[in-house]
Amino acid sequence: MERVLRQVTTSRHGLASSDARERLNTDGPNVLPRGRREGPLTLLWRQINNPLIWVLIGSGAVAMLVDWDGEGIKNGVVILSVVAINSLIGFFQEFRAGKAIESLSQMVPEHVTVVRDGRHHTVSADELVSGDVVLLASGDHVPADLRLMDTKNLHIDEAMLTGESVPSSKNSEPVDVDASIGDRSCMAFAGTLVTYGTASGVVTATGARTELGKISSLLQQTTDLETPLTKALGEIGRVITIGILLVTALMLAVGIARTMWETDASFFDALRETLIFAIALAVGAIPEGLPAIVTIALAIGVQRMARRRAIVRKLPAVETLGSTTVICSDKTGTLTRNEMTVGALWTNDGRYELTGVGYEPRGELFRDGEKFGTTTDVNQLITSAALCNDATLRDDEGRWTITGDPTEGALIVAAEKMGISTDSIRSRYPRRDAIPFESENQWMATLHDTPDQVRRVIVKGAPEAVVRRCGNVDVEAVLAIVDELAAGGMRVLAIAEREASLEQVELNHHDVESDL
Repeated sequence: MERVLRQVTTSRHGLASSDARERLNTDGPNVLPRGRREGPLTLLWRQINNPLIWVLIGSGAVAMLVDWDGEGIKNGVVILSVVAINSLIGFFQEFRAGKAIESLSQMVPEHVTVVRDGRHHTVSADELVSGDVVLLASGDHVPADLRLMDTKNLHIDEAMLTGESVPSSKNSEPVDVDASIGDRSCMAFAGTLVTYGTASGVVTATGARTELGKISSLLQQTTDLETPLTKALGEIGRVITIGILLVTALMLAVGIARTMWETDASFFDALRETLIFAIALAVGAIPEGLPAIVTIALAIGVQRMARRRAIVRKLPAVETLGSTTVICSDKTGTLTRNEMTVGALWTNDGRYELTGVGYEPRGELFRDGEKFGTTTDVNQLITSAALCNDATLRDDEGRWTITGDPTEGALIVAAEKMGISTDSIRSRYPRRDAIPFESENQWMATLHDTPDQVRRVIVKGAPEAVVRRCGNVDVEAVLAIVDELAAGGMRVLAIAEREASLEQVELNHHDVESDL
């Protein structure tokens, strides 16, 4: 650790404020690279810059100019309206996609607690510099890449970088320099979420130099590659354009010559009369509905993907995706939602199923395939799960999210589904003390006051660790049920409790060793 501090020229007491200002001027602010965003006119030009579209625009304009008082104005308005609708659909799709990608910058918090001049300060996250000592707590987003110095039961959700849905346990022990991101247990990366514990760390990279910044930079380097659809439409547009120009020119030449021969009209009179028919032929030959039909069909596909939280920047990419045979993708957040959900409960009464998807607190309890009202055992199980828990659930403008460990968040959601308000029960059973979860123990424990003039000890954790601390329990039978649930792809937790006297105000390891 001391070598790391020397490399970034700092100490455990942080930088001096003057050093921080100097480094900020040298290295720049701690912001993700955005690149040069295309303006609205550039996006609109991309929708228009197509041979077929130019033919439509030209035909519509000439039709209105030549026959302003007749059918020409109607034909021109219809053609230009089709072009406008087609262009606006593509414009708004690319504009929304750009906004969605820009949201990557929101993964870095606005403010952060640092140690400078030996004291704690709250500063803007974009003022962080290499060498700053940052303090982290549960619920914080990591503001920059940090080398951890001191940790206490630290767990960080790194799914956005590693695809691992389970929060990673962190410590300050050094790892091999060539270790992959997921194996760098002594590092905290920008944009990831602290789900549990506290820590301090020294900033090793900011802005574009962070792992999140590298991802953001790659997103700015996308190239405008032609898809099979755009190539085909471009080729059709060129063929139609050349064909229409040749036929129109031939018709004009023949029409002018014939009109002048039969009526002795002047060249300009013959040109005006023949031009109307030539434009009518050109307009009739142009498939003016083709661009709009293609754009609308692709837009429908894009919207369907958007409902599944997939961002498509360019409309034609949807057609290319439909032609693929194999897609190699990370599972978490792509094939799955990275939102854990309680699917089954088991008590002395038997097994129950709980419906619902994600973190939205809406679902029903079933037993043996039939809707079932709650029982005393189920209520006690869910209440204990919500009390021995540090996660919180919040409604963010209709989108339900959790702060804390995803597994604990799923338990909070299960309680809300069953009509148990976590805020209410936490007020009714206030926490006195707790033993935090540790990887070595595989459980956490809490001590609570109750309205019954006794205190309650609750233990939650790995079934193997919890069940063996219980009295009057058939351990092998319970573990067989655990194996059955785990075989179905479920992550299984066990919850146990016991009463404690009012004299007990602290919780120690020996308090949960037996008789649960």
